[in-house]
Order: sequence, then structure tokens, then C-alpha cells
Amino acid sequence: MKSTQYHPISKFLHWSVVALVVMQFINSEFMPEVEDGGVIVPDVFLNTHFAFGAIILIPAVLLFLMRYLRPVEKAEELTPNLQTTLAVAMHYALYILLVAVPLSGWMAASAAGLEVNLFGFYKLPALVAVGSPSGEFLGEAHGFLASTLELLAIGHVAAALWHHFILKDNVLNRMRPFVTVK
Repeated sequence: MKSTQYHPISKFLHWSVVALVVMQFINSEFMPEVEDGGVIVPDVFLNTHFAFGAIILIPAVLLFLMRYLRPVEKAEELTPNLQTTLAVAMHYALYILLVAVPLSGWMAASAAGLEVNLFGFYKLPALVAVGSPSGEFLGEAHGFLASTLELLAIGHVAAALWHHFILKDNVLNRMRPFVTVK
């Protein structure tokens, strides 16, 4: 049976992904540029970006799985079909980008000869050979996909706020932590 609100685990995963993505966008403003073929000196911002990028994959995939393990009723019975279609498309695009952005970054780092590790505790395997001809493309793709994720995330927030303050429905409340929707 479907619930009218998200499971607490889904809420935790959602807000964990939000926090990690926000940290990534802030962190990316401080890290050095990785130029084509240029290996740079390891940097705390770059290493943190790599680690959190890899970590994002875990709650993002689990959140996607929770969508199927614990489905939720349609937000509002009177939600127009186009609005529902756009919301579903937005969610799937976000899920795809939450996997594609970290993987493209990991592959670009591998191609540039940069080690991706989890805060120095665990070295992740290279996904692409060092000096791969696809390295420049992967770096550009990572930047484009990250910008697309940022735009969709802003749209997602705007839609949630529109539902909450303009439509005054429970769409936002269903995902808010510690809030029970009747």
C-alpha cells in the first residue's frame, strides 16, 4: 500500500544528497582547475570534491531504490497531468544526473592521472586509463552535467516552494524531516 508521505529513510537520503550536492557546488568554487593533461599538486578542495563526489553515489542510488521499495501516492488528487508528468521527468533527470555527474568526474580525474580516494582511507580504482583521449571530453561533460544538475536542482526547489507557498498543498511537507502529513 502506498503512503501519502515519504518514508523517514527516504527523507534522510534526500536531505543527505541535498547537503552533499550543496557542499560539492560550494567546494568546486575553491578547487583548482584541472587542465587537459595537466596533473596538478593534490589540493584539499580537489580531494574533498573527489571524496564527496564518490560518496554521493551511495545515497543517490539508495534514494532511487526507495522510490520503488516504498512508493508514495500522487502528491495531490487535483494535480494536472502535465504537472505530474513534469515532476516525474524532473525526478528521473535528477536521479540520472546524481549518478552521471560523479561518474563523469571520476572518469575525467582518472584520465588526468588524478587519484580518487575517500579522504585518504580508500583509493578508488581508475575508471579510465591515464592520458585517455576521452579525458578532455569527460571533463567537459562533467562540467556540463554539473551545471545541468544545478539548474534542475534550483527548479526542483522552486517547484517545492511554489507548492508550499502558492498552492498551499502538502508536496513540500511530505519530504520535510520530522513532519507528518495527514
